[in-house]
Amino acid sequence: MKNILIIALLIIQTSCVMQVLGEKWDYRKYLTKEEKNTLNNGNTLFKTHISYRPNGQIYWTGPLKVEKINKDYKFTHQGNWKQFYDDGALLATIEYDDKGLNQGAKIYEMDGQIAVVITERKDSIQNSPYRFRCIKNGFYNNGQVMQIEKWIILNNKSLKHGQWLYFDEDGSISKSINYERGKEIK
Repeated sequence: MKNILIIALLIIQTSCVMQVLGEKWDYRKYLTKEEKNTLNNGNTLFKTHISYRPNGQIYWTGPLKVEKINKDYKFTHQGNWKQFYDDGALLATIEYDDKGLNQGAKIYEMDGQIAVVITERKDSIQNSPYRFRCIKNGFYNNGQVMQIEKWIILNNKSLKHGQWLYFDEDGSISKSINYERGKEIK
């Protein structure tokens, strides 16, 4: 379970910083000559991107918006993306809005069971700097969630915020902790 949580956190963080760490190179690598011509003519390109693992399995796929700004490309995730394990089993689904902001994800165990469900939303208050993330982490065999975590994201920093709940297999709350901007409220 701890490994799946680590993978989930990596996917969340990766979705925010992958372009800095080489995703841009990967996307650029898969642009065709025709697509580059379209971009060079000042047009925006919408395509389905597919990256492959060294063994030939699909690694990462989803709708991608591509723009050429000055002499560089800007890649923006759109809609539903899927990531796969080496053997082709589904690892994650991630939903992006039209601005490329992560709206939520599901992380799967190798056997196809959902391990983590993540939902995100921007604060409904106009011009608020906050994004909210709720993580349902781990599930019992009967489908009951093990814990629910709530976070706020401010200036690219994730802070525990709100009520964190821990459940027994029968659904009863075994523990509850309240946080405000990263600090436990006693």
